[in-house]
Amino acid sequence: MSNIDTLIIGSHDVGISIQNATVAAESMGLGTCHIGMIRIKSLELTKDLDLPKYCIPLIGLCVGYPDDDPGLKPRIPPKGVCFENKYSTENAKAGVDEYDEIFKKYLSERETNSRNSNWSESISNTYSNFSIKDDYELLKQQGFICIDKK
Repeated sequence: MSNIDTLIIGSHDVGISIQNATVAAESMGLGTCHIGMIRIKSLELTKDLDLPKYCIPLIGLCVGYPDDDPGLKPRIPPKGVCFENKYSTENAKAGVDEYDEIFKKYLSERETNSRNSNWSESISNTYSNFSIKDDYELLKQQGFICIDKK
């Protein structure tokens, strides 16, 4: 495969598909949880599942009957993620700052919560504490890269 665009398009399709699966499952009273951190062990998982060439795990989806109702998790306000004609760093920051306050309040009201942080801190802590070292080998093994790393 000489065009990484296929992987990028496939990644978009994964996002669309997992959202559709989530909506379908939740419409039947099932609970769902997206597992984005599956990427940490993608190379191992590819081998464990004996995935064919051009197939890589990008995200997991847990589906089942929930033990309790955690309530609706708030989302980032539209001004933080929706822009007209061009990206606005100012609007994005304002939206994230607003969401940080909303998210902190949401966490404080959850009975099962043990975190005392806002959304930005949570995301920053999650993504700064790991690195995915096997990406190159994963993409090479699965046929997306055809040259050796130098």
